[in-house]
Amino acid sequence: KGPLSPAEGNHRRYELAMRSAHLAVGEYDPVNRRLFISLKENSSFLRQRYGFFQDHTIENVPRALLDRAVGEEDRHKILGLFEEIHAGQEYVTADIWFHRAADNKPTCDRVSYYVLRDAAGHPLRAYGVSIDVTKEKQELLNFHHGLQSILTANPDALCIFQLNLTTNRCYEGHGASPFILD
Repeated sequence: KGPLSPAEGNHRRYELAMRSAHLAVGEYDPVNRRLFISLKENSSFLRQRYGFFQDHTIENVPRALLDRAVGEEDRHKILGLFEEIHAGQEYVTADIWFHRAADNKPTCDRVSYYVLRDAAGHPLRAYGVSIDVTKEKQELLNFHHGLQSILTANPDALCIFQLNLTTNRCYEGHGASPFILD
């Protein structure tokens, strides 16, 4: 087979980038409140994650997405995200916990939309990208739980810090001594 045309090459690079980054993309129509997810544009990650096995249109967005959210706070985040789109904000993003289709296990997605507007500033289309940030969120929760355990076990500690020896950085100091914190 001969070399790829420039358009085929661009599409192939796009597919590879999507697959390696585990991204899911969609196109939202704010006028008709429809979210279109094309499997041609997405990797198998989307099928595994959400159980979509063909091109998929979700009607009545954002209401139709609320049952996928894990908790009340995340339902509010979904509603807020789409309110910002409808308000014509250029870029909106939120970290939202969802139930997975396959095992109903909660996972966190960073959902971001770039909104295209008409000359009057009304939203015409919103192009969305979703990336799995579950591991990052769980590590942060584990750190905060561990920190709380240490503070509870030893409330008289002068200071407690999180150190990253690989990057030579110090994060989130907590304690009773302003001198040590500085």
